Amino acid sequence: MASARESDILATFFPQKITQGQKTKLKILRHSVTFLATMGLQNLTFQAIGKKIGLNASQVKYHFRDLDELVLETLRFSISHAQVYVTDRLKGASGWESQIEALYYGFFDWVIKEPHQGRLLLMLYYLSRVHPYRELSKQLSEMGYRRCHAILKEAKELRRWNEKTLERRTLQVWALLEGYFIYATMGMSALTWKTAGHEAVISLREILRK
Repeated sequence: MASARESDILATFFPQKITQGQKTKLKILRHSVTFLATMGLQNLTFQAIGKKIGLNASQVKYHFRDLDELVLETLRFSISHAQVYVTDRLKGASGWESQIEALYYGFFDWVIKEPHQGRLLLMLYYLSRVHPYRELSKQLSEMGYRRCHAILKEAKELRRWNEKTLERRTLQVWALLEGYFIYATMGMSALTWKTAGHEAVISLREILRK
């Protein structure tokens, strides 16, 4: 049986009762995460993925129009995991300061527990100037900005920020999280990510104290 977290992620991809074909697609996505994180984009083929899970190339290709679609779906699958981890952290946070720190800690919870998925997000960062990955990278940045903005709106009222200050703070908070993530993923270890998460929150507090 799927865990509560896994159930949330499945619901994102398959709102209705999951079919056998969708189960196969999900299996492909899970193995694509591991393959891309360990073997790299340059080695990805339908045949290579199929070999890992007992399918031939045509069976894998049935679910994806081309390799770009497979990579994009794998990236979206990983991002959905990140969203669930962040949401889990936010549920226990009250007040804007606790919530913005929960956003950071939730994100690093995810990369510590799902390191291959974290590696894929770094891959998306490097592919962000290439079509068709540019649009997904833009959507991810906008989604992160909106979440930070929604949390910091409470601070705007309490600290009497104007709209320009709120926008500047939001950009700083999101850019800081991205920067620490990239820095930590270069080392790619649970210890590095855990340290980066704590350091990021310390830097976050310094920014918001100003």
